[in-house]
Amino acid sequence: MEKAFRLISVFLLAICLLTGMVACSNSKNVGISEVNTGQQDDAGKEQISDKETGEDKATEEDAVQESNKSDEDKRIVIGMVPTSIANNPLYMFLVDGCQKIADEEGVTLITTDVKMDASLQISALENLIAQKVDTIIVDPVDAQAISSKIKEAMDKGIKIVSLSGKTDAYDSYLTIDHKKVGYVEGQMAAKWINEKLGGKAEVGILNYRLGSVLINREDGMREALEAECPGAQIVAVGQADNPTDGMKVTENFLQAHPNIKVILCVNDAGALGAVEAVKASGKASDDFAVFGADSAPEALAKIKEGSVLRGTVYIYPEELPGIIMDTSIKLSKGETVDKEIVGRVGAVTQENFDEIIKQ
Repeated sequence: MEKAFRLISVFLLAICLLTGMVACSNSKNVGISEVNTGQQDDAGKEQISDKETGEDKATEEDAVQESNKSDEDKRIVIGMVPTSIANNPLYMFLVDGCQKIADEEGVTLITTDVKMDASLQISALENLIAQKVDTIIVDPVDAQAISSKIKEAMDKGIKIVSLSGKTDAYDSYLTIDHKKVGYVEGQMAAKWINEKLGGKAEVGILNYRLGSVLINREDGMREALEAECPGAQIVAVGQADNPTDGMKVTENFLQAHPNIKVILCVNDAGALGAVEAVKASGKASDDFAVFGADSAPEALAKIKEGSVLRGTVYIYPEELPGIIMDTSIKLSKGETVDKEIVGRVGAVTQENFDEIIKQ
């Protein structure tokens, strides 16, 4: 009995202990549960808030990046491919002026010097088409040679501004009357011969028979001389559209025809070389005259200082970069522009220099 009683007592004690442990355990669990519930709610809210804040920040950053990307995507890109730059004082001036405007307007301007090489111009156009520029400004070395590339560019939505020389197709054509340019130059030469040389003189012409622009200029020169100075005799003709060739060809003129007194050049680049050749040969007399066209800055300086460069055809170059870029930017934005824009021309000589050239 005593043993049985002990067993019962132990059993009852174990039940009590177990019951107490369960009760304590339940009491503690309830407390922890309540505390944890409160902490999880606050912490959860904080975690959610942090997550939302992070998402908001990320969204704002993405928006800024997207905006910047959008601005970059919207940036207008224009390609410019003149016949030459380094050897052409006028185009050096025009490219510089166009670049300044591009910088001011937030436009990317890509220029390529093709050095009067039609194959290089084709390659330059291919590169610009591949870059998906908005507009291409091009003065064709050979309009027929680049016609397929012009068509390809326009088929792909790229606008074409044909500058000076006319391409087969274009959205806008910016030019001057090149035959008139030649005629004005011929008039200056005719006046010089009539007033300084008694109406008779041997004449040399520096031409460039590639592309309609300079061909038209030469035609205009010849027409003016024939009409206004029948006593002018053209004794020498040679190709030169840059200072280096202008100097070489003029040297040959002066050796073969020592009585030449007047040289007409289809542009100022060739005229600048002719001036150096005349000076080097010792023939820079008061009655010797060289005439050019394009009113390049270096040519204007030579005229003002009283060199044998007596005159150039003024094409109001200070107006051209603005016209070129305004037209190109408008086209890039899908705006309407004039199909053809013809610039004005006039003669500038040592006599009217200060009147024409505003200091």
